[in-house]
Amino acid sequence: MKIKRAIALLLLAGLLVGCGATGTETKDTTNSDTETTVGDTTIEEELSGKWDKPDIAAKDCGGRDLNILYASGTSYRAHELYFFSDGENGDTLNDAVYKRNLTVEDKLNIKIKGITLGDITTIYPAIQKSVMAGSPDYDLSLTHTYEGISWMIGEQLLYNWNAIESVNMSKNYWNQNMNETLAVNGVLPVVKSEYMPPEVFVILFNKKLQDDYQLDDYYQVVKDGKWTLDYFVNEVGKVSDDLNGDGQYDINDRYGLAAMLDADFQAFFNGCNFYAVSKDDEGKLVINQPTEKFVDMYSKLYSLVYDGHSTYTYRFSQLGTDKEMKFENGQALFYIGNSNDIDLLRSMDADFGILPFPKYDEQQENYRTLSMSGFIAMPASAGDKEFSGLATEYLSYYSAEMFMPVFYDTLLGTKYVRDNESSEMLDIIFENIVFDPAMVYGAYNEISYSAMNLLVNKNKDVMSYFKARTNSNQKVYDKVYESFMDYNS
Repeated sequence: MKIKRAIALLLLAGLLVGCGATGTETKDTTNSDTETTVGDTTIEEELSGKWDKPDIAAKDCGGRDLNILYASGTSYRAHELYFFSDGENGDTLNDAVYKRNLTVEDKLNIKIKGITLGDITTIYPAIQKSVMAGSPDYDLSLTHTYEGISWMIGEQLLYNWNAIESVNMSKNYWNQNMNETLAVNGVLPVVKSEYMPPEVFVILFNKKLQDDYQLDDYYQVVKDGKWTLDYFVNEVGKVSDDLNGDGQYDINDRYGLAAMLDADFQAFFNGCNFYAVSKDDEGKLVINQPTEKFVDMYSKLYSLVYDGHSTYTYRFSQLGTDKEMKFENGQALFYIGNSNDIDLLRSMDADFGILPFPKYDEQQENYRTLSMSGFIAMPASAGDKEFSGLATEYLSYYSAEMFMPVFYDTLLGTKYVRDNESSEMLDIIFENIVFDPAMVYGAYNEISYSAMNLLVNKNKDVMSYFKARTNSNQKVYDKVYESFMDYNS
């Protein structure tokens, strides 16, 4: 097979090359020996010490480039916001990116270079072309849950992170839930660390409408463990108003909930601790059949969307049209949003707060938040896997220490979020991030987006829906699983 032959040659090349770009011996420098300075302060003096340090000491990599493939120019904004900077410009987020990158560049004597060919759909074909040609064009790639991961696994275009000695997944700057949930047969083709900021679904609420309707203190409800699906549906039902008095409910009126009818609604199931796919005792990816609990959850969501006039929904295709209801217009009590888009609400007149997705009931131990995050991938054609791994370890560590405090405490905690309680809610949200293998390894199919498909078609027959689609979609996961069983590394 051409791909496997190309990979074998590249693996050999990687062993010969090592960290240096020309195969010369590398020079080790300990963390204490190399101290990056920004202004008059040594970076190491500013670190919190809360994060594990990389096991492998920094190495002089001879000034080589770290080429990172990323997406640009799309509604998925993370790649352009969080990874690259041309220099300080006074924006706190940009400056944190710049300082983090400068620190890693100095530690390893490298130059971080971002390469983009366009939107997120360009990632898969670019990696495919690189691997097929046996060309080490990219040391790392940034990708996303909904685009091409299963295809890249099937064609073995991505390297197994668990096979890289310079990477230690037990470090606390790596997402620990990820390794448990997404590793199959010891293979972990995509990863998430503090280098990749969390991108999760959250529930926003309009504090003015909360006051106008004399509703509960939602922060306290969450802290008391009473923020459940039943409670949420009931609160949504308390708000609706035909604002223009025309006797019809449309984009011009007021609602308890405004949301895009898409993966947002799948997040309710994950919040209630249900996953579309899980691993059985042998590690096989298996579609979970609807249980009594699933049917109950769905019936509540169906009622939420279609019973009464308290919910306004629109589709992905209607973004940017006169059918999209924007939360900042003040027409909805609750709104399902994305954590990466909170900054877009900075000009909103009314104060707003942030809440996690509800639990199924009060007996459920934790709130759970579905991650629709991007991932870090290593193309199988990367010329030096240990170099790519080492760079990712240091990017992840210094992101935890230098970037995430800005992203989280400063940026989300004060610049956009309007109160201290919302920052407390973000602690709950980010500490309980979960992944659904159905989405990561099955992309946009009838099972991974079952809630959306059922609701869009106003289908109440959950059992028949799964019965008609399980066999065909199980083949998708079986094929991915078989690829894991025959993985190169």
